[in-house]
Amino acid sequence: MTISGKSETKEQMNSSKEYDSVNYSDFDKFVVSEKIQEILVLDSSVIFKWFYFEKEESIFEAQNLYYKATSEASIILTPELTIYELLSIFRFRTDMKPEKLEEIIKTIFDIITVIKLDYAVYLKAYEISQLTGCSIYDSIYIAISEKLKTQFITADEKLFSRVKQYNYNIVLLNEYLSE
Repeated sequence: MTISGKSETKEQMNSSKEYDSVNYSDFDKFVVSEKIQEILVLDSSVIFKWFYFEKEESIFEAQNLYYKATSEASIILTPELTIYELLSIFRFRTDMKPEKLEEIIKTIFDIITVIKLDYAVYLKAYEISQLTGCSIYDSIYIAISEKLKTQFITADEKLFSRVKQYNYNIVLLNEYLSE
């Protein structure tokens, strides 16, 4: 896959890199050449469950995705926005110590491909938001999955119920394994 004019290997893609932009036209070629089994877009509602279990549902399904990400059976994509969301969730829903949070963020960067978006994805997110009534933040995940023709997995039931009628490739975390 060509990212910022460089050719990247699978190991480089699914490592602790943050990408300035993704050349989406080369994405399909990369997937085929690397024989990647699965590419998924995850939001913070799923990733949070990898590290915090108290009063959380669908932990088994979240841990399955964590295993896939760490075993390189899948490439997990998420926008840079996810890091901000996770920091906010940890700040207001937990009493996480800064040292533990640093370890978590490093782990996320080690196993997930964090991407910066191009203008087309932002514009698509705006269109999705207008159509569905969802926030721009939530619509960004849908726009990425639409652009890359891959599944978007969320644990946000309100988001899922709001957009399921529009036939986006969105899957609720607790239904992910049953597909």
